Amino acid sequence: MKRIFIFALVIAMLLMPNANALIAVNGSFSALVSENGENVCLPGVFSAVLKVTENLYSVRSTETNLFSLMTDTGEMLTESKFTLFRKIGENAILFEKDGKYGVMDEKANVKIENEYTWIVSNGAGGYLALRTDVWDSAPDGVYLIDETGYISPTGVKVASFLMDFSEGLSPALSTENGKYGYLNPEGQWEIRPQYAYADAFMNGFAVATLDSGSGVIDKNGSWQITPKYDFVDIGNEDSRAIACVNYGSSVNVFSRENFERIYSFDDDLMGAYLSVSGNSVIAYFDHRVAEFDVSGNEIASVSSSGYLFPVTGGYTIGYDDGNAFLLDAFGKRVLDGFRELTELTTDGENVYFTFVKGDVDVDDYRIGVVDQTGREVLSGDYTLIQEAEKGYLLAENEGGMYLFALSGEMIWKYEY
Repeated sequence: MKRIFIFALVIAMLLMPNANALIAVNGSFSALVSENGENVCLPGVFSAVLKVTENLYSVRSTETNLFSLMTDTGEMLTESKFTLFRKIGENAILFEKDGKYGVMDEKANVKIENEYTWIVSNGAGGYLALRTDVWDSAPDGVYLIDETGYISPTGVKVASFLMDFSEGLSPALSTENGKYGYLNPEGQWEIRPQYAYADAFMNGFAVATLDSGSGVIDKNGSWQITPKYDFVDIGNEDSRAIACVNYGSSVNVFSRENFERIYSFDDDLMGAYLSVSGNSVIAYFDHRVAEFDVSGNEIASVSSSGYLFPVTGGYTIGYDDGNAFLLDAFGKRVLDGFRELTELTTDGENVYFTFVKGDVDVDDYRIGVVDQTGREVLSGDYTLIQEAEKGYLLAENEGGMYLFALSGEMIWKYEY
């Protein structure tokens, strides 16, 4: 107790109280910075500062290389004896210590001792957990831990990690027949194990696979798209279509509203996938790469040596003949003339991209940031740019580390 008190006192001396929102910075050095640019936790005090909740941070000691849990006021809630802290469910923190997992509340009071090899929230106030080695081939019994902490075996045995719950169900691999099914929050089979593989549910549907191929099921386990395809992509939550591919043969595109086929193509096809935006399909042919809208109209194409890649907001990044560019939802080039272009983040209204111009040289590699309108947010003077937290960018070069708002305003710097 004396040791943790002294450690907390030393850390508190290095932390400055601040009423502003805090941003975790993790580059060549780690720090905690206020939104008005003050050093709340000086660079180098910790080797990593990771946000767990709005008011809690997981900080890694430079001495032990282990984590402790710290509040945004600098109060150390634990000693640095942990290898993981992660929010799990409502008002709870998953922790790993000595190779085992447990759960604590946001005051660091242990609710579930670290006696488990894996734990997931069941989305209903409790948890499902495993006690045995998840890496060996032996069956792992599933335990239900309810909201009061009461532990009971479910009788179900799995041969895989417990997956996070999505729409009240979690895909899992049964040891009884070597097939995938879906567990409910009580740790029982809601959809019996019968699939060679099963994905998480989204908008009431999921991709599942039999020996005959992949298709789409509803939450009753009924097939909405026959399992006969090599690959099926249902896109994201906003997708309007589903792409079903038989490699080297054909692509069928179905409506996600009624699962009726909208269109198909099979001309010299190599493969295809549904775009992240959900409004287009990108197909790879022998001699070109083409993008189609949900009605089957071709809106863009590049040579077979290039690529088209869907990004947020209905935009598509293209690359052809050494030139990277950005297309809008109608195939019009809204950005052009880059050596490299990569999606970085979005604020819901604008999409931001890192860019490289000119020849790419390892010794003189420099990147900047531009939005979809062509506004240069950060000039191409940096060797590293990444999202620090939502709404903030961390950039580095030989001179130091810099924290920017998405407006391009520098709010903090640490010079080497």
